[in-house]
Amino acid sequence: MTRKRNRVVFIFMVFISGLIVSGCASVVSKGLLRDVDKTLSPSTIQAAADAKDYEGRRVVWGGLIVGLTHSETSTLVEVFSTPLDSTHRPTGRVLEGSASSRFLIESEGFLDEIIYSKGSGITVVGVVKGIRKKKIDEMEYPYPLLTPIEIRIFDMMVKESYDSRWDTNWPPYYPYGGYYGHYPYNAPYWPSPYNRYYYYPYP
Repeated sequence: MTRKRNRVVFIFMVFISGLIVSGCASVVSKGLLRDVDKTLSPSTIQAAADAKDYEGRRVVWGGLIVGLTHSETSTLVEVFSTPLDSTHRPTGRVLEGSASSRFLIESEGFLDEIIYSKGSGITVVGVVKGIRKKKIDEMEYPYPLLTPIEIRIFDMMVKESYDSRWDTNWPPYYPYGGYYGHYPYNAPYWPSPYNRYYYYPYP
């Protein structure tokens, strides 16, 4: 009896350990993280006296997509930088008191704004190529520039304000209405089953 109970406990612990490991797994390919400079941020490069000192370094950054600019041969993705969580997904939040910054990803070829839509979350493993100055309205802004190695795109959770007209008391895991929002947005504290998860480069 004791042996059987110990076996059940062992299987249970293995199962829980597997959940913990899988829950903390990075969305980025494991091999790409080996040479990443974890100390380097967009604001660090912007504040540097000479951004060339950082050229060639590999980083993993993320944030929210601001927009795309297409040229004849490439696409520029403008990103508002936010912290990443333990899985390297963008949190979409800016820490209080921290400096906000933006950066650019220059990808060869055409990237479609249907996939790389404004407000989507993005994580990129890329190589620093220096600073590119670009105007925001009338202000010239120094953007750290990356050449991408790998990109992940995510739908970000949308927290809708309460509206009694939609309060039908439907359960929070129901994705089609009620206080918890409408397709494709679920309650702010429940993971949506409709998240997009795109890969770059495409397989």
